[in-house]
Amino acid sequence: MALSMRKRRFISRMASMRKRRFISRMAGYGLNPVRRRWRVVRGQEQSHVIGGHPVLLPPGHDLPFYQRRDPTYDTYAGAVLRELAEPVERMFVVDVGANVGDTAVEVLAAAPNIEVVAVEGDAGFASYARHNLEQFGPRGRVLEGFVGPVGSRVHFRANDSTGASRAARPTGRRSPTGSRPRRC
Repeated sequence: MALSMRKRRFISRMASMRKRRFISRMAGYGLNPVRRRWRVVRGQEQSHVIGGHPVLLPPGHDLPFYQRRDPTYDTYAGAVLRELAEPVERMFVVDVGANVGDTAVEVLAAAPNIEVVAVEGDAGFASYARHNLEQFGPRGRVLEGFVGPVGSRVHFRANDSTGASRAARPTGRRSPTGSRPRRC
């Protein structure tokens, strides 16, 4: 059974649209490191909005890229916690590995009866988290430190674009991202 000319054009347009989206996404992967490097060189902090609230990000942070690439990235926490907080008088949330406080902002924006303690081991990210949680007053606070076994000594290396930390040998040399290992 032959397709009508109208159906063929529709299918062709849909395929063309998919190709454009794919090419745009691939270009984003290629351009993001260039844009990040340019912001870092200029020292340009990023303004972003999460849950309707302004958030300040360091120049090398990739959160806006992740959210453009995947619009559902980091959006479910607020909806889930809003529903969980509805029947209770007060809810207390601990955000371990808070990074710049983006998830904590989403959670605090979800309901007025939620309080958050954000725990972040990187001093730079912790200062951004403090700044980002100030708008919620005493409902949001930041504790600086890593979470791990009591009495252990571990050296960490941070990835400046994502905030992720991983265990590292204490060499004192700089990592490829430029951060020094930190002892906790």
